[in-house]
Amino acid sequence: MGIPVIIGGIFDMGNDRVLKQDKIDEMIEAFQSKINYFIIDMDNSKELFGKEIPNEVINNILKIALDKYENIYYSVVGRDAIAGIYGGESLSVFDFANLKEEIQKKMSNIYEKEITFCMGISVYPDVCKQKHDIRDFALDALFTSKQKGFNQITVSSEENMKLKSVYFRKSQLVKLGYFAQKTGKPEAEIIRKALDQYLEKQLLKS
Repeated sequence: MGIPVIIGGIFDMGNDRVLKQDKIDEMIEAFQSKINYFIIDMDNSKELFGKEIPNEVINNILKIALDKYENIYYSVVGRDAIAGIYGGESLSVFDFANLKEEIQKKMSNIYEKEITFCMGISVYPDVCKQKHDIRDFALDALFTSKQKGFNQITVSSEENMKLKSVYFRKSQLVKLGYFAQKTGKPEAEIIRKALDQYLEKQLLKS
């Protein structure tokens, strides 16, 4: 099996198990089975490799991951993070933990220094009840892992809602109402999704 080719800092999708995120999203909706989604994020990466992570580092992470299990699909989701999706019953949370350990061990050997990762895992429908929320649940779990320290794994728990009052501009509420009517989605869901997407972008690039 080949490994992803990097052209100008962008991963060429020559490997059919390394996909762009929109293709992963399509897979999530298409799966009719149990879905496991996880994010693996390198600890202390700026101190280990500098502000800009060399392309070969992500390439090596992907190669190790691809060689470990055959039926997991991956995407690059941050400067030092990858996400994986698996649909089925053969692999469990313990297998994903073993995958993280394998990546840590081999990356540490390659670069001759200790390299650890944090992981966040979400499972549909065991915990996450809506397919389209599975990425956000995994990101929440990853954030919890990062808050605990290095080399942590967190499996998402059932979502806990908390009321928080905020002010919006009138024009924002008009646009929100229009978009909700157009898409048929509740306004609260639209706001939560937008916030999740913004936080994911900010947290994974930091």
